[in-house]
Amino acid sequence: MNMFVKKWNLFSSRSWVVQRAMLHYSQPESDTLFLRISRAGQSNIPMNGILNQWIQHGGQVKHSELQFFIRQLRAHRRFNHALQVSEWMSNERKHHLTSGDISIRLDLIAKVHGLDPAEKYFNSISDSVKDFKVYSALLNCYAQYNYVEKAEAIMQKLKVHAF
Repeated sequence: MNMFVKKWNLFSSRSWVVQRAMLHYSQPESDTLFLRISRAGQSNIPMNGILNQWIQHGGQVKHSELQFFIRQLRAHRRFNHALQVSEWMSNERKHHLTSGDISIRLDLIAKVHGLDPAEKYFNSISDSVKDFKVYSALLNCYAQYNYVEKAEAIMQKLKVHAF
């Protein structure tokens, strides 16, 4: 059994190396924003620099692409970078944030900076934007930090408002 695991690990790592090499050599001129963002693996590399540089060199960025980048960064547990892209999306590009964007940012703030800044962000949001998704994100933050009383208060608001 142990020999099988070793062979599988060897195969999977070779497979990854081969796939990476094929991607690199099959499209040498390929320089996408997604590749630039994914290559910036260290959390101390600021995303706004990469995004601004892309724009300065004539690149275009759609709202849906930024949402995809955030989704991918979250999937790889790069929460700080995902938060930076989310902030850039509204601060630099002035994209209108959907309630989904706001709820994701709320979750990212809680993961990166803690619950107090997340609550502060929630309180800064206009009441007209706060819908079921946003309240659910705050509820999830409270659940992650085991704030039972606050979670119950949000549940009561959700019951009363019937979004």
